[in-house]
Amino acid sequence: MPADKSQEPVFFAKRDELFTDLLYEMALALGYEDFDKTYIKNQSYMPQWFGDIELEQTVIRKGIAEIIAGKRDLPMRVTSFPFAVEPPVDSSKEMLPPSTPSSTSPGRDLPPLGAQ
Repeated sequence: MPADKSQEPVFFAKRDELFTDLLYEMALALGYEDFDKTYIKNQSYMPQWFGDIELEQTVIRKGIAEIIAGKRDLPMRVTSFPFAVEPPVDSSKEMLPPSTPSSTSPGRDLPPLGAQ
């Protein structure tokens, strides 16, 4: 698909012409010599569904290519979690057992620094 929307009619006309050329060459290869390009162009049928699928696939391919190239962000939204999420535990902080301070002097229940 052309990036410029004004070029779409030219794009689709060329696509139809190439499709007619393909059908004509297939007809010749299969021995159907009675079909000329004008007949094929005016009498062949391409369901709208085929054109819709082609357009959707083009849009998807372009979108994915832009995401991969870093030209477009992939929008995401978290709506729920399947389970309760707890904050991660910081393992770099050592857990010390709780101490009970002495009523007579603070820090008395801890051994002196450097003690074995």
